[in-house]
Amino acid sequence: MKKKILGVLIILCAVVFCYAAAQLIRIFSQYGHNREVQEEIQGIFFQEDSEEPEEVSHSEESMENSSEETIRIPKYDFRPLLKKNPDVRGWLLMPAASVNNAVVQAEDNEYYLHTNLYGDYEFAGTLFIDYRCEENGRNTVIYGHNMLDGSMFGTIDVYLKEETGLENPSFWYLTPDQVYRCEIFSTYLTTVYEPYLRIDFADDAEYLDYIEKIRGQSLYEFPEVEIGAQDRILSLSTCNYTEVNKAGRQVIHALMVPA
Repeated sequence: MKKKILGVLIILCAVVFCYAAAQLIRIFSQYGHNREVQEEIQGIFFQEDSEEPEEVSHSEESMENSSEETIRIPKYDFRPLLKKNPDVRGWLLMPAASVNNAVVQAEDNEYYLHTNLYGDYEFAGTLFIDYRCEENGRNTVIYGHNMLDGSMFGTIDVYLKEETGLENPSFWYLTPDQVYRCEIFSTYLTTVYEPYLRIDFADDAEYLDYIEKIRGQSLYEFPEVEIGAQDRILSLSTCNYTEVNKAGRQVIHALMVPA
């Protein structure tokens, strides 16, 4: 009897092991495929040998952030990406967090959760703008998965460290029509139960009150960033379960400054 029970347990353990191994292989395969797709998209966007198209391409320039570090943005072209997917809205470049990805926008906030820029299933999805955001709205909200392999928004938690934030207080958001230097003024942990992301505001006063509220939530103080009623901000949101399991979020807010 004991031998039968032992045999059954061994078989069960073997089945569990095989299942777990298969799942790990599937996960790592997905990570690998996502990296390949992102590298391909980057190769299409940053075209060093492309011609200089009017308005949609940006020649290679050196730009200085507030810490006086020079960041070189290679020549790029939105047209090939827009031909592949008209949902493309911009490109997010955050050197300190190794974020270098296209940004899209759909008619809802579900489609790009697990869909890549080509329209194929991808567990990591694509960075996407909240469908309620208008082109020149006051708060452009971008969502991305916190992937374990560091892709998408998997590394923006480096900004939870004050040293990183103070040394790298800005990043870049590129659109077909404009380059924005994004000056960070707040980062913090919150939950989905808190109204931390607002898009619509009744008036200037309500917008400025919101700005001061989220500035006050920051884990540490960034270099002074003055924000007026006519200014626009960019907000990045991703999962972070450091303090609250499943419902935790990390947010970064930055002023969008046309470069």
